[in-house]
Amino acid sequence: MEIYIGYTARDSVSIAGLDIEKYAYQEYTEMRQGLVLAINWGFDGLLGLTPPWNTDSIGYPTYTSRLLQQDNLEEKVFSTKFPRFLHEEGEFMVGDSNSDLYTGEFRTIKALDDAEGPGTYEGRWNVPISSITLNTSLPLRLPTPNCTAVLLSEAILALPRQFVQNFTEIIGAEPFSWWWQTVPCDRRAYLPELTFEIGGHNFSINAFDYTFEWEVPRDGYGIMCVLAVEGGEMDGNDCIGLGTPFLKGFYERFDLKERTIGFAELKR
Repeated sequence: MEIYIGYTARDSVSIAGLDIEKYAYQEYTEMRQGLVLAINWGFDGLLGLTPPWNTDSIGYPTYTSRLLQQDNLEEKVFSTKFPRFLHEEGEFMVGDSNSDLYTGEFRTIKALDDAEGPGTYEGRWNVPISSITLNTSLPLRLPTPNCTAVLLSEAILALPRQFVQNFTEIIGAEPFSWWWQTVPCDRRAYLPELTFEIGGHNFSINAFDYTFEWEVPRDGYGIMCVLAVEGGEMDGNDCIGLGTPFLKGFYERFDLKERTIGFAELKR
């Protein structure tokens, strides 16, 4: 992980022709590696996309709350498509969704307010989650009645520790460092899917989603497929983190007015 140091700035922001005047944002001047072998993702800026109805904790309007105020935006939505492979590009769209990138209808989940459900993270996109299943010949299913799932921008799935231990053993993940585990890239097509029951819908991702391709900056390693899953203690009043390994398996539509998140099948 990285530690970013900087300050709050205020300026005009223009994204895809949409201008927001006097927008307050975080500008970093220094980045420090927080872990040995931590990856520098190469960010040159961070655009906060937290829900617009949870701004009290930060004291100034977020980008999404300013989007709601735009008269020239017909639909108060933004949509995301995350890259699944190394050197593949994603897409961020404001005001609509790109039908060239998905197929079928959106399955829509109502976002939870901060006070709803156990383990909600303040100012985040929280959704209800009922279970996690590893779809092996004898499925490994974990009910999560006292958990909430929070959608994250980090490249990680944060799941209950014992489930992760069973999961990594079943798929044969091997330690690369004290922090990362890997699987052979050519085995991904044969590894089981993970299914998350969220808001009454089942969402499945495969090994091309829950791993990420990393071009190791060392001679002799090449591209490795790193398992983007970490285990944590779930004490019955906690949350599960669904980062980009989950999000890149779908096309997302965040509706700021209706407070919903829609998930559609990607065009492959």
